[in-house]
Amino acid sequence: MLSLWKDLKYALRTLRKSPSLAAVGTLSIALGIGVNVTAFSIVRELVFDDVTAEHPERLAYINADVSYPLYRDLRRAGIFQDMACYHSVTIWSWRNGAHSEMAWTIRSSANFFDVLGVTPFAGRLYTQSDEGRDLAVVSYSFWRKQLGGDPAAIGRPLQLNGRIYTITAILGRNYRSIYGNDFSPQVYVPRVPDAGRFLVFGRLAAGTSKAATRESLLAKATALGGAELGRRVANLYPVGGFAGHAAARGDPVFPVLMALYAVAGILALIGCANAAGLLLARSAARQREIAIRKAIGAGRWQIVRHLLAEGCVMTGAGTVLGYMLHTAIAARLRLLTYPGAYGQPYEFHFETNAGLVLYAAALGAAALLVSSLVPAMRGASADLSLAIRQAPPAFSIRRWSLRSSFVGVQMALSVVLLALGAFFTRGFLSMATAEPGFEIAHTLFAGVQPVRGAHTGDEYFTWRGELLNAVRAVPGVAAASSTTIIPLAGERARLPVRREDEPSSDFREVYRTGVGDQYFTTFAIPVLRGRDFEARDRTRRPLPTIVNRSLARELFGADDPVGRRLVMGRDAGEVLEIVGVCQDTRVRTLAEENPPALFVPGFDTGLVVRVAGDPAQWIEPLRRALGVVDPEAALDIRTMRDATEGAIWPIRMASLLLASLSGLGLALALVGLYASVSDSAGRRTREMGIRVALGATPARIVWASVRDSIAVLLCGGAAGIIFAIAAIHPVANLAPAGVDPWSPAMFAAVLLLLLASGAGAAYLPARRAAKIDPSIALREE
Repeated sequence: MLSLWKDLKYALRTLRKSPSLAAVGTLSIALGIGVNVTAFSIVRELVFDDVTAEHPERLAYINADVSYPLYRDLRRAGIFQDMACYHSVTIWSWRNGAHSEMAWTIRSSANFFDVLGVTPFAGRLYTQSDEGRDLAVVSYSFWRKQLGGDPAAIGRPLQLNGRIYTITAILGRNYRSIYGNDFSPQVYVPRVPDAGRFLVFGRLAAGTSKAATRESLLAKATALGGAELGRRVANLYPVGGFAGHAAARGDPVFPVLMALYAVAGILALIGCANAAGLLLARSAARQREIAIRKAIGAGRWQIVRHLLAEGCVMTGAGTVLGYMLHTAIAARLRLLTYPGAYGQPYEFHFETNAGLVLYAAALGAAALLVSSLVPAMRGASADLSLAIRQAPPAFSIRRWSLRSSFVGVQMALSVVLLALGAFFTRGFLSMATAEPGFEIAHTLFAGVQPVRGAHTGDEYFTWRGELLNAVRAVPGVAAASSTTIIPLAGERARLPVRREDEPSSDFREVYRTGVGDQYFTTFAIPVLRGRDFEARDRTRRPLPTIVNRSLARELFGADDPVGRRLVMGRDAGEVLEIVGVCQDTRVRTLAEENPPALFVPGFDTGLVVRVAGDPAQWIEPLRRALGVVDPEAALDIRTMRDATEGAIWPIRMASLLLASLSGLGLALALVGLYASVSDSAGRRTREMGIRVALGATPARIVWASVRDSIAVLLCGGAAGIIFAIAAIHPVANLAPAGVDPWSPAMFAAVLLLLLASGAGAAYLPARRAAKIDPSIALREE
């Protein structure tokens, strides 16, 4: 230990003699480690972290939604240690003083938290003994934001859907809900209706494997409802963590996160290559000193240890600075909010804990090995005869060598970084400039959530009509309608549809949206054939439908589809009659180009409104008009541009992060190249002086130096193109329509940018060295 301490003190003294080298190497490692820790934190947050529970690995979902009676029967069978169920999260109206707001609420069985094994931030979670009581548990964020962090919130009444609930607990600040992906419902209540379908999970009994539990579940479900029910419910999958995330098949977030993590890893490698090149340059400059130390008795391992100590000081300082950088970035990331159309409560925690500190320490250890071991081993092999003759080192930049290899690796990694950044940036720009096909600049979305059960049957349609009439009466409103889901609101299901005269096996998957009368007028979507919907279409049979032009062409070619009939659903589905054909629009995301879609009469309370001028000026007038019709209803009114922001937010964030990392990688690579060429030029001062004395012009000397660097860069760039193609392949399917992920122009631009930047970095030190006076150069040597 004393010897190690002496080595570190010696390393500090020697590094103080080269402050620029120490600073550049330390900052390179700090950037690589800081960004990598942050990327790991993001991936861990969204993919790897388990739900908040006691021994979450013992929890398992039943891979099917079931009725409440079936849930009770399965729970009584004792297959699991215990089972709980919950209804899909829904929006409830929460009365907050004089107005109502929307609260994302889960209705669960009373033993929900018992099965999870959760400890609250404050209060008491409801238990099985609280079944049927009007209690509520709120999230930490809801307590802080909506309830103002009231220390007396426990026991406070909460009016939800016109009913008074009592708050019994506040969940932990970093509580991760059973939904995962940082979706955090705001309110939990122990109230499960007898009707409906429920999600069910259970805790495996102690000493019982998942396979044995599945067999017992299969036998019981088969006994209760036959083989089909047994087959449907007997599959179990994890509740959280990476395995649980993987169970959500087809999640487009996963490849983007993996690309981010890979890019951060590449940046860390570039930082290590920078430090390795600098340490290699330093050991080359000290070749004479090292050779003399060996000549007077210093062992090879002793010299390696001293050189490794210098790398240890740099990587240690870089790791600490990198973790501080991560802390600063994470503090900003926690402020992110997902701009969903319906105000979905997402919470990003980015926790700092012992696991993350250990990860950073492991990165530091890896950085030490990658950046310092090879330079130390190479530096310790100094030749005394070469040092005495003052010959140039064998690993000069002038020929392909170890230092050239580091530069080539940096070039290859930079190509991968910039190619990925260019790919996502092109996708973002394509989506940001894409025409959605409907009016977005002068429209608003108004979500109206009534008190549950307040309007039923025909009264509901009367109440909805009053809402629309009130909105249409607001001065400046040009048109208003309703929709079950606004366009560009993200993930949505496709349903099978076929012509009535086609066999049931011939169907296409299409998007279906329920819309009200004047929907196409409100969004300024041209109806190319037929007519728009009318209020009386609600009761017509067959149900009227309007198809978009893409679906009309796919089903009927050039024939007029108006009056033709469709069947939605497999086998004997719902019969639809086409009454119109509308212009194509984007439906789920801007990345899809005019997917087949149809519209049917729908009478939801998600209102769309077109106004004259800036739509933000109509938010409060609309709020007042809707409040007059139903003062108890919760309102969420926002411009359509804000409501559809979530359609490009993920790729925008990915583009921003990847572009930033690409820029950092390019800067690090150029710093490394500049340092390598500058050091090489400095050690070739005598040679350049002789060449100038013999008549060589400065231009020829500069070109000779730049030429050597370009040769190394070309080799690294060629390898980088191959690696970039491999890196883009897993995310190529995320490219928006019209964006070619394999565009030769993109790869050529990336390569030319790096070559030009690298040549510039090589030119500056070479030009400075070429201007030196030959007599001065020879005297210095």
